[in-house]
Amino acid sequence: MAGKNDFAEALVRLRKEREMTQKDLARKLNVSDKAVSRWETGKNYPDIETLQRAAEVLGVGVNDLLTGDLRLTKKKSPYKRVTLIVIIAAALVYMFPVYHLFRVAGDNYFGAEESMCLLFRGWPSQRLEVSDIVDTAEAAFSELGLSREEAKEKYGELGRYVITSEDEDVVKEKHKLKVWSVSLDRYTSESLGYMWVCYDQEGYDKNGEVSTGSWEVPALWCLENDEDGKWYVSSIKERP
Repeated sequence: MAGKNDFAEALVRLRKEREMTQKDLARKLNVSDKAVSRWETGKNYPDIETLQRAAEVLGVGVNDLLTGDLRLTKKKSPYKRVTLIVIIAAALVYMFPVYHLFRVAGDNYFGAEESMCLLFRGWPSQRLEVSDIVDTAEAAFSELGLSREEAKEKYGELGRYVITSEDEDVVKEKHKLKVWSVSLDRYTSESLGYMWVCYDQEGYDKNGEVSTGSWEVPALWCLENDEDGKWYVSSIKERP
């Protein structure tokens, strides 16, 4: 049977886990701190009504408090429950970044199917499949001095991000490329895919001044498979 020591030890442990003093607990139970002290030293028990309030305040069942069986204490803690809810909510927001959709919503330039691809970031395996495309894009953004034809030959559709020799005064480039979402479909005869990205790009002249630039530009990269089954950018869609 449970004894006073079981109850006393459980009460002390739970109070400290909740970072409460004897006075804090006494105030919540509308008793004196001396009464709480007597309970914790095993000299006395609270009445049944006070015991029920104490169990509620400490987040455990009455029987658990009396017997000292606190194996489920952490699971019942409201603080841990809230933390778990916050973690789950953050994970959902990360995987389903609906807020990106507002950047292109209501824009007739992008179709509904294209825009809906923004609702899911894409599985990690799919994002890994297009890592070569991201690397190629990073190289294209960083390239300077090629002609428009050379950029197209070297980088394909991604050559549009090369600051070409037409911008003669540009001697330095800086950019930031973010992949918003990846959607790949290998289960149709077309094997099509989409990548939504957003980028900033600036070109600086020899005086360190910005000579050319684009900021926070959403772009839809349409993908296809080559003969080896690797994805490549077949076309790019950006708002004019």
